[in-house]
Amino acid sequence: MMDHPYTMLIVDDKEVDRNGICYLLGQYDLPVTPLTAASGQEALAILDQQEVHILFTDIKMPSMTGLELIEQALQRQPHLQVIIFSSYENFDYAHQAMGMGVTQYLLKPIRIDKFLACMQRILEALGNAWKNQTETLYYTVLTDRLSSEELDRLS
Repeated sequence: MMDHPYTMLIVDDKEVDRNGICYLLGQYDLPVTPLTAASGQEALAILDQQEVHILFTDIKMPSMTGLELIEQALQRQPHLQVIIFSSYENFDYAHQAMGMGVTQYLLKPIRIDKFLACMQRILEALGNAWKNQTETLYYTVLTDRLSSEELDRLS
């Protein structure tokens, strides 16, 4: 498996759905390294261990819903981009998710054109966030607002 600049944690209790998303990532050569989890608890353990850029989660799962996972995941990694995919076309779920900052909601079965458009928006948002972070860092260094200790920590 090739290393890519972004990691995506795919969380679903159905292995076929997790594998399908991994397949699409590879098939369309998206710059994302997939990680998978079969439950919210397993996903949180991964989030505690490493940085994840995109959380791609189902809503309905046993023992922890996708919404509960999103809430806890964002506490651990506030800059996560979150995509919900679900068989349920339920406005209440979408409304709750939007209140948590989730902007992408895909319905199962996933249409490839919708998936690719969603991933394009997410990857663009990640690229813009990285660009803004870099510009802020350069400005801070150029205006001498960063101590030498802080600069050492960043290198």
